[in-house]
Amino acid sequence: MPCAFSYSDIVPATALCLILVLFSTRDADSIVDTGNNNKRFTIAKANIPPYGRDFPGGAATGRFGNGKVFSDLLAEGLRIKPLLPAYLHPVLQGEDLETGVSFASGGSGFDEFTVKLQNALSIKDQLNLFKECVRKLEGGIGQEKANATISKSLFLVSQGNNDIAITYFLFHFLLDIDAYTTQLVNSASSFIKDMYELGARKFACLSLIPLGYLPISRTFGGGFQRNSVDWLTQAAVKFNSKLEHELNHLNSNLPGTRILYIDIYNPLVDLIQNHKKYGTGLIELNYGCNELLSSFTCSNSSSHVFWDAGHPSERAYRMIISQVVHNISHQLLDI
Repeated sequence: MPCAFSYSDIVPATALCLILVLFSTRDADSIVDTGNNNKRFTIAKANIPPYGRDFPGGAATGRFGNGKVFSDLLAEGLRIKPLLPAYLHPVLQGEDLETGVSFASGGSGFDEFTVKLQNALSIKDQLNLFKECVRKLEGGIGQEKANATISKSLFLVSQGNNDIAITYFLFHFLLDIDAYTTQLVNSASSFIKDMYELGARKFACLSLIPLGYLPISRTFGGGFQRNSVDWLTQAAVKFNSKLEHELNHLNSNLPGTRILYIDIYNPLVDLIQNHKKYGTGLIELNYGCNELLSSFTCSNSSSHVFWDAGHPSERAYRMIISQVVHNISHQLLDI
């Protein structure tokens, strides 16, 4: 989930800063996971065709999409590097620790049940990997410079989607959504505080995506006409509202910290409601999306909001990333 971004090509050399981006993914992991699940025993994998069909070289790298994912496009949009490698990539280069890596794990969540359901990397696992990364960084550039790097770094946090889209979707009749979303937001708050104790000071926290509009949600919960699932949408909206409120509270109570709430929910809803081709099929997700079932994915992904039943296409990400880059650049990085 962490990634370090060099801004030497944006700011004067005398003002060079390194941006370390943490992609914490317990739930919404897969939109920022770039391959950390490839070697895990889990169904939450994307290193099989047709994933990566539009990726450079057409390789299925473990990214949950047809091409680049949100984290790649953020690194690209901030003019750091074109691709964000997974921290657990077997041939990760040493310089990547200074210019950006992702610790995200597709299928993860704030809720431990969500994590166990798909055997993803938990938040604790990801924090431990980040601590390991810091030790490696200290070994390479020294403790003082490593500490300075972390304090000037940007940590992108994306979590909660799987908790709502999977755990709550399956067991909503047992869960009170107000209490459950409060539990999830409290976990998000604790995570940010833990990162603060490790020296992190700049955070960009993504909202949940419009879960009730996902093709897989509409297939299993939208009836014969595959309507959007209102109660699932309302759950995401409730979480987002509580998250934004908690982030404002943390901003006021953690000295020296800047925390930015990034709304990707409403931009994606706008794309969906104003795009005739808002989905690509019925249940094509993870192992439902492979070469044998490739007819269930869109042949022209650039004209669709969703690549498969649960993940936006690269084109959809590109349509919303410019505003995200603008907000982060001006409100967090002072570029």
